[in-house]
Amino acid sequence: MVRFASAFLPFVAALGLALCGPPESLAQTSPQPHAAFTARGFVEPAEGVLSIGTAATGVIERIAEGAGERIHAGDELLQIDCSPLAADVQSLAAQAEAAQAADERVRNGSRPQEIAVGEANVGVAKARAEEAAEALRRAQALQLGISVTQAVMLQVERDARITSAQLEDARARLDLLRSGSREEDIAEADARRDASAAAVDAARARLAQCTVRSPIDGVVLQRLASRGQFVTSAVPSVLLRIANDKALGVRTEVEPAHLNDVCVHQRASIVGGGAMAGELGASVARIAPPTVVASQTVPRQAETASAPIDVFLTLDQPPTMLHLGEEVTVRFQACP
Repeated sequence: MVRFASAFLPFVAALGLALCGPPESLAQTSPQPHAAFTARGFVEPAEGVLSIGTAATGVIERIAEGAGERIHAGDELLQIDCSPLAADVQSLAAQAEAAQAADERVRNGSRPQEIAVGEANVGVAKARAEEAAEALRRAQALQLGISVTQAVMLQVERDARITSAQLEDARARLDLLRSGSREEDIAEADARRDASAAAVDAARARLAQCTVRSPIDGVVLQRLASRGQFVTSAVPSVLLRIANDKALGVRTEVEPAHLNDVCVHQRASIVGGGAMAGELGASVARIAPPTVVASQTVPRQAETASAPIDVFLTLDQPPTMLHLGEEVTVRFQACP
């Protein structure tokens, strides 16, 4: 009897499995198909919003008028009053010009006029030396103690030595004028010239930071500062926000329930209000990852997205009747 029961049990288990189905943990669920849905969106710049600040410290002298002002690349957005820095630039520029002139003087060596003066000095020194030498010969021909005194002889000998030394000095100075500047002097003059030029460039770069120009064509979205306001590089702050309003897109927030219904390159239709007629084709360009928050009452494996998903769509063609900040309806098609 026991042997019969043990043989019958597997049959009963198989029959129960067939009638009741497999356990829930073993059941295979088929993936849910993607669904089309609708969401609310807003027109935004496709290239994003640029926050404009300044690296200079001072009082705002000029600034863009405000929201809605048209701007072009290179247009002045704001100007900081940097008068002391401008004065420093002028002073350093003058010093750089002096250093450049000194460097050229050292490199060019002596002028022909200076060499001519040196030659004339040698001629004068030579004449004096010859005169002193002749006076010494005449004194030596006289009888010491009778025709010439010892004091006069010493005076004549001293004059001869002095004039001879002056002649040698004049000749040496002429040789220096003819040989030009030394390599060490040229190198020193070059270094002074380069240092002065670098100081001017650095000052001009700091002065250039006092003027902020637009990097793009577009429109001013927001002005966060005013004329006369003091700004400092120690505390960076946003002064203007600008954007290219010719390249537009649509940003929308998709509820977490549609997380699996959104994918990159997904097609959608944009329906606007006001003067816009018809629909505009669009596609999903990027999807921001959802914010995931762990519940305190369930295990970590049950973490779910609790915040909307940020989705940005690019338009198939440039919009003609859409404007920044305009609210539109986004009709998402099912993901392929």
